Amino acid sequence: MEQEELRFEGCNFFRQRLAYSLLSGRSVVVSGIRSSDDEPGIKGTEVGFSPGMITGGKVTLDCGNDRCISYYLEPLLMLAPFCKHPLNVKLQGITDAPGELSVDSIRATWLPVFNKFMLASDSPEIKIVARGYKPDGGGCVLLTVPIARTLRPVQCKTMGKICKIRGIASVSKVSPSIAHRMIEASKETLRNYIADVYITVDQRKGAAGGNSPGFGLFLTAETTEGVIYHGEAVSKPKGEQGNPLIPEDIGYMAACQLLDQIFAGGCVDITAQALAVTFMTLCQKDVSTYLFGPPSAYCVHTLRNLKKFFEITFKMDNWNKVCGDNETCHGQKLGSDEKVLITCIDVNEQVDTSGLQASEWEWLKQLCELADEECYSKVNNSFQNVALILRLDASSYVLELRRTKSFPVTGPEVVSSLGTAFKYSWQKGGTLRSLYNRFSEHCLRVDLAIKLCSDVRYPFTFVKWTISEDDSTCIAVTLFCEEWHARKSFELFLLVDWLEPNAFPRVITSSAPEYLENLRLDEWDSSREMTLEKSGNETVSVGHLDEAESIIFTNGPMSDNDFTNEFHSLPCRIEYDGPAKVSQYFVTETLEDEKIATFRGRILNGIEQQFPNGYRLYITTEKEKKGNSRVFEVSGSATSFMRWEYDRSTSYQSPITRAISYLNIAETFARDDE
Repeated sequence: MEQEELRFEGCNFFRQRLAYSLLSGRSVVVSGIRSSDDEPGIKGTEVGFSPGMITGGKVTLDCGNDRCISYYLEPLLMLAPFCKHPLNVKLQGITDAPGELSVDSIRATWLPVFNKFMLASDSPEIKIVARGYKPDGGGCVLLTVPIARTLRPVQCKTMGKICKIRGIASVSKVSPSIAHRMIEASKETLRNYIADVYITVDQRKGAAGGNSPGFGLFLTAETTEGVIYHGEAVSKPKGEQGNPLIPEDIGYMAACQLLDQIFAGGCVDITAQALAVTFMTLCQKDVSTYLFGPPSAYCVHTLRNLKKFFEITFKMDNWNKVCGDNETCHGQKLGSDEKVLITCIDVNEQVDTSGLQASEWEWLKQLCELADEECYSKVNNSFQNVALILRLDASSYVLELRRTKSFPVTGPEVVSSLGTAFKYSWQKGGTLRSLYNRFSEHCLRVDLAIKLCSDVRYPFTFVKWTISEDDSTCIAVTLFCEEWHARKSFELFLLVDWLEPNAFPRVITSSAPEYLENLRLDEWDSSREMTLEKSGNETVSVGHLDEAESIIFTNGPMSDNDFTNEFHSLPCRIEYDGPAKVSQYFVTETLEDEKIATFRGRILNGIEQQFPNGYRLYITTEKEKKGNSRVFEVSGSATSFMRWEYDRSTSYQSPITRAISYLNIAETFARDDE
């Protein structure tokens, strides 16, 4: 019996729907494809597709330069096991592009998931013959996948602990030093997390480097259970508008993305969740179970498409609740609190809904309408309680709803993370969607206020925010101020109107009110003064400084040890600030015209760094503050210092080396003579 044709509207998930049409044997019609565009990308705005046999075999495909090759690898990996012949595909185009999965990420995170479901002994292989960056591409990738008539069910609930981090710094048609700069920046970010970090350099020239210059960094973290997480960043394409990304930015961004993936947790990388749920649907009838980190929006839509094509549904349980107080799950509960245990079940295993009251049917109907909103939802087994989580730029916001017996005549019980700042009066004909839309409007306003307060500069650090208990139209913001040179720290408390976030805070208080004296108010109207609250009945006036702050240097007694005439810059941090007996405890030797030393078992390479003529290095200590003057005592000076590098050559252009070279440049620009 021929199955009913499925109809969809819009261009989203187009390739996924075609892939599922082939796998399920159901015809699809997609209409409204960029109907308002002059060039929709295909001939017409409606496509009908009738599936046939998946042949496979040897294929060559020019992917163009608009999308990355990974865009085509994703559906190919879903279809490959069910081809008539083993798949051997040559794809040409872009291998690395900003905002898209790279071919490296597909190879590192998708293939391990693919292999878990395979019964065949041969594993799929992705080989990058040539790298191609935007805008001109020139990359080449070979994909070979064996056939597997059936998939095996998977029970994957153990994440393990991170044991190593590996990476590839790829550069094409640019200086190879860029790769080392990316590596150093990423290691600087990852150094405090794990010691086992090893990143190789993939330098491509000629045809193997594609047609456009570019560079990027790809990182993976592997657990003791073989789970792979990834993080990556790629340079902006040549000729693209906006400020270019320097290698240090690329290294930092890739490392941060990797740490975010590690925090999310789960037994699969977030980007490979769609492949996992697809194979869970297509495997044998035995139940498959997978531990996921927070499901991505793409994964959620994938689950919806799977239900439409295969009439399969998934059960999702919060992992922390599944573990409970079980001590054996302690390591599994680290990281995100939004990890879920996903179980694939047949649609016929749904809860019996016979005998539901009209109120319950209406409640379920309106919950289904909320599924299209851009939010993450959690429901209990009876669907009587639902928590909607809205993630915005600065924070996440929760709206908890509980069905009342007379719903929808009376509205649901509402509890939100905005507290009294969110008030909603349920009117006749009201819906859960209108309630959620009102809540999201409030959240957008509050989020803007939080973002403006969190974008503070040194010496302030954003700590937290809450809705004010005394005034629900305000948010209470806590900032932490720490000035290392002055060795002082305190907390600053702001009361900001979230309806008018650009206005001056209604109240400013501090844990140390004396530090608020002469506070500059450049961000607001500096022509007026403001009275700040102190403990008790005291007040302090805040305004611009009457006089400019001055710095005074005095000559202090020289230290008795050799710190005054021998300076060393070490690539490390220690819990000490002051003079040291360098010659006694820091022994150096010369090896092949290069200084060698060891620090806590680590070999350092050193070079004497000279200052330009007329410049000296001074060591000073702040002694006191007199009014608007700060007094510093000079304890030593020199015209050069020893610069030590760890795990890299002394020819490396470190920030301090570049800063010294800028002195000559600045002096040249500052000359009066032409």
